[in-house]
Amino acid sequence: MKHHITLILALSALVFAGCDLIPSAEIDLSGAEFPSEQAEAPDGVRHMTLSRVLQKDPNNTAGLEIQNEFPEYFEGFTMDIYRTDGLISAVEIKENFPFEIYPEGTPSGKVEAYFDNSRMPWTIRQKSNDQILAIYSVGKFYYSFRLGCQEVSYELQFKSATE
Repeated sequence: MKHHITLILALSALVFAGCDLIPSAEIDLSGAEFPSEQAEAPDGVRHMTLSRVLQKDPNNTAGLEIQNEFPEYFEGFTMDIYRTDGLISAVEIKENFPFEIYPEGTPSGKVEAYFDNSRMPWTIRQKSNDQILAIYSVGKFYYSFRLGCQEVSYELQFKSATE
């Protein structure tokens, strides 16, 4: 009976989770090592472009590559990540999507940003409003979003323009 109650509570939590863009768990990372790629990165700018665009749904959680099917939607996307004193200090995003992926809108021009490693997943956030601009996991930058409140989500995966 105890397992049935646990299962019902877990399923209820999923049903009432809503359509948040990216739920993140609060995890204490004090004492955790900062990723070496982030800690040793030189000052300057890192130019990022899209490497993949995945469409995900409950039947295809790994995602279906759609970037080549809709090149007019995804061409021209760039994200420049600026570093000062070894830390992320600003981000500039250029895109021409016919839809909005950021809840508070795509930032215009170069905006102050910071790397938030205080909870998982690690993120790049805009300083003025804490909006997530990119997520960092397993050595890669990406961003997940939904268009509306459907079961379908999308994931933009970024690569360095020199890769």
